[in-house]
Amino acid sequence: MNSTQKGILYFGSFELPDKNAAANRVINNGKALRELGYNVVFCGISKSSEEATSFEYSGFKCFARPLSSKLINRIKVFVSISQFGKIANSINNLKYVVLYDLHFILLKKIINYCRRKRIVVVADVTEWYENPFSIIPSRFLKWIDTKKTMNAYHNCLDGLIVVSKYLFDYYKSDVKKIAMIPPLVDKKDSKWTNYARRNDSSLTTFVYSGEIGKNKDNLCFVLKCFELIRDEFNFEFKIAGLSESEFLNVYPEIKNTIERLEKKVTFLGRISHDESIKLLREANYCVFIRAKTRKNMAGFPTKFVECVTSGIGIVASNVSNISDYKDKCDCILLDDVDECKLTEAFRLCMNRKIETNHDTSVFDYRNHLEGFQKIFKED
Repeated sequence: MNSTQKGILYFGSFELPDKNAAANRVINNGKALRELGYNVVFCGISKSSEEATSFEYSGFKCFARPLSSKLINRIKVFVSISQFGKIANSINNLKYVVLYDLHFILLKKIINYCRRKRIVVVADVTEWYENPFSIIPSRFLKWIDTKKTMNAYHNCLDGLIVVSKYLFDYYKSDVKKIAMIPPLVDKKDSKWTNYARRNDSSLTTFVYSGEIGKNKDNLCFVLKCFELIRDEFNFEFKIAGLSESEFLNVYPEIKNTIERLEKKVTFLGRISHDESIKLLREANYCVFIRAKTRKNMAGFPTKFVECVTSGIGIVASNVSNISDYKDKCDCILLDDVDECKLTEAFRLCMNRKIETNHDTSVFDYRNHLEGFQKIFKED
């Protein structure tokens, strides 16, 4: 790093090195910003440490604030600006601060700090939580947090990186510098180059990798649709992210469906991110079915990005603006998903070959530098 190189502090609720999707997003955004000539420093959180830590990852200096079981540490993470100030003061020629998924109290404090120091403040916005008004104290706090963050503080920032068209359309009239950047990958990373694609036309492999719950994928619905065609085709459905017992603890009513599918469905339990990528690259299709809630429309499914980069087919509900990329991959996007539509989509998958010659570098960060330049460019 030279003394004239401008600095960027990426600060927020991500857990490096790759503990969650947020971590993968910010690291690849950081690689794009580094490509543009900036010195990028990260400060996220750690759920496994009682003390603040520092380390290097992918050539970046990284810090982590402890989000542990100790109440005092959790309060500090949500409201204290002390560690932010220490790290900001340690960065030579700090020009920008990028804020990711912060609660409104800390967000407001950092905005005020940056205004005093004449530092440009940008937010990386990837979600809009469903937190309706309630008089129950805990829910009221979540409602006011979302209200202040999404409807007040983001609107007055110097720039916004937004993950979806939904968010872009919402903020474009209020924020001068705004860029729509989907989740990105580094195509030169070994996770995308070390695995060979499978070539077994006798068996169609579908995979699911993720979580279940509110605003997540409707896995019960998917299993029931596979049950309807279990005797028609030679297929397997691999589920990563939870075990069969964990799934049945939440959805005991689906037990008979799983039993009837027999060896066609396999629960793999929790696996690492690299193992998840390997699972995708060895499959024919990935499946994710989500409701068109505000949260799902405002976000952008990381799994879609990983599927396109893996070169496999996709069966998904048409959420966010993933339809913008439908001509760049082999995908079946479903509006108003019902049993008939999804079952027919599965039949179509098993009756045709996947087009594997599409561009798998669509979401490589090197192809999105122009978007970052809309914000990170001197006037």
